Amino acid sequence: MRKLSKNNPADIVITDIKMPKMDGITLSRELKQINPNQDIVVISAQIDVLYLAKLIDMGIKHIIYKPLDHQELIYRLLKICEDRATLRETNKIQEAKEIFKKNTNATFLPTLTPEMLYNIEYLLELRNDFKYYLEMFSLDGVLHESVQAISSTLSKIYTTLSQIKSTANISIVIFEFANFLENIHFASLNSRQKEKFLILESIYDDISKLIYFTFITPEVRETSYLEDSLRSSLVQLKYGVFDDFLIEEEL
Repeated sequence: MRKLSKNNPADIVITDIKMPKMDGITLSRELKQINPNQDIVVISAQIDVLYLAKLIDMGIKHIIYKPLDHQELIYRLLKICEDRATLRETNKIQEAKEIFKKNTNATFLPTLTPEMLYNIEYLLELRNDFKYYLEMFSLDGVLHESVQAISSTLSKIYTTLSQIKSTANISIVIFEFANFLENIHFASLNSRQKEKFLILESIYDDISKLIYFTFITPEVRETSYLEDSLRSSLVQLKYGVFDDFLIEEEL
């Protein structure tokens, strides 16, 4: 079992409590001994306080009771994946901080001060806020409140990026986006025009890449193409909202 786990590590293990050769408690314990951070989903036919106590002591948080609800299983798996992604991102941030502390002459982001380095976490929070408001589009449609919330989030992103020399230029484009969204007369738009705001999804993707390539990965990467992409999206949004007759070549 140990050899199998070491040679073929799994991101997530799903196990039942009752199994023919090894019960789920023993399996979980051995997996945790090999890798304390192993993610395990345990399925049980009954709520047994003794089993539950043992699983909690091992640090297992995801326990599903039979009859198996597939939607709950999917939710648990997605939650684990989100937590793993967040942990990887946090570790990369911490690594970047340590590199900066050890070598103030680091080849990446030479203009970044220690104070600004800690703003990475703030930018990631703003990115998550942006994603949340975009998800509201899927649930409620494109509403004025969501667009205004995105405008406010973009303004905050601009404020942070504008203080850093390497992202000062692209921050101006982000400010133009925020300003356009803030001042648009939303009530006068028809449904076709409102659908054009879905292009904000590509804006989210570009800003996510900018934050990741600029702050989280220590390698120097070319990000000027992201400025061109953002500006192109801004042009598309403006023309899409205000000009029904724009042809592709003009764009």
